[in-house]
Formats: sequence, C-alpha cells, structure tokens
Amino acid sequence: NDRLVQMQALAMLGRLTAGVAHDLNNPLATIRGLADIMLTSELDAEVRSELETIRKQAEYSGHMVSTLLAYARRQRGEPEKVNLNEIISQSLELLAFQARVTNTRCELRLDERLPLTWGDPSQLQQVVLNLVNNAMQAMANSHGGGTLRVESAWSPGEGASLGWITLRVRDDGAGIPEDVLPRLFQPYFTTRGAAGGTGLGLSISADIVRRHNGRIWAENNPRGGACFTVQLPVAAEP
Repeated sequence: NDRLVQMQALAMLGRLTAGVAHDLNNPLATIRGLADIMLTSELDAEVRSELETIRKQAEYSGHMVSTLLAYARRQRGEPEKVNLNEIISQSLELLAFQARVTNTRCELRLDERLPLTWGDPSQLQQVVLNLVNNAMQAMANSHGGGTLRVESAWSPGEGASLGWITLRVRDDGAGIPEDVLPRLFQPYFTTRGAAGGTGLGLSISADIVRRHNGRIWAENNPRGGACFTVQLPVAAEP
C-alpha cells in the first residue's frame, strides 16, 4: 500500500509539474522576445552583455520547460522505442541545479552505437534520476562534492539475443559499507535517517528494471566510491 501511495504521489507531482511548466512557456517566450528586440538597438558593451545573459538564461529555462513537458507526456506507461542516451542526458539536465548545490562535476561517457530498445521511458528515467541523485547526495555527504561519471554501453551477452544495454553510475564518495550492500534494494531500507529518504527509491528502481527483464546491482569501486549498474536486454518489440 505504501508503495502504491508513493507511485500515485509521483504521478500527481508529474501532472502538477506539467501544468506549471506549460504556464511558464509564455512569460519565458516574452522575455526572450523582448531581449532579442532590445539587442537590435545601439547599446553599450555592458548593457549588451547583461541582455545576452538574460536571453541565454531565458533560453536555457525554456529548454528545461520543454524537457519537463516531454517527461510529463510520457506518464501513460506505454512501451515505446527508447534511446537510453537521451534519457540519461535529459535526466542530467533535470538535475543540473542539484549538481550545482552538491558541488558535483559530471562526466558523460555515452556509447554512440547504443541501439534503441522497447520500454517505458518515464519509468526508466525515474531509475536514472534516482541513481544519479543518490550518487550526488553520497558525495556531498562524504566530502562536500565530487565527480560523477555516467556511462552507457552495448554488448552481446547470454540471455539477450540482441545484446545488453548497460548503464553505470559511478561516484567517488565514501562507498557502501559491506553490511549495507545486501540490503540496498530492500523496501524502506535507508541510511539517511528520519529526515532523509523514504527507503523506497532503490526498491522501486529495482522493480522497474525487473519489469523490463533487466538486472541491477551495486558494488564499491576499487579506488573508492560506489558504482550502480543497470543492464537491459535489447528488445526488437514490446
């Protein structure tokens, strides 16, 4: 029941976010338009530079709104062709502010040969968002920030006739205690205490991966920090 309530709350939040994002489009378009008009006038260098900053920030905000709307439109839970690299890039854009707050430097290593597969993009994005956000929090709690590396790869393998798509999220935080590793994906297990998470994020992520016939696991990096790996079979159809 608690997991159902959590999923319903996330769905409601998605609808509210879509409404707010839609309402932001008009004022952002007005800001961009007025800045463009003013930039056609004779201006001194300092004012022109400040207007350029306003226009660029409004443009960036508009891109964020478009990303949120695209995410909200995919809440129906229907399988479709999925480009995991796009989901990863969009997820990092959504967490750009979180990256700044946690002093996180992001490194992307995406395999351009990655094949499309079938899946629920909104659910897969939920997995990516959760893993990346957890890594950012782990590094911030460990030493006030760090380097996050997100990788994708395609490889042949047993159990998947068309091969596997692999996602790895690596951080350079404190790592995962050995006694915690076996319990990471259990419902309601959390190391953040009463003021932290619900203990459902990794459990829901694992459930989503299993429903996509995939697998997920965590391990510690030899040089420190943790690595979460998700493998999804390449599917020709849903």
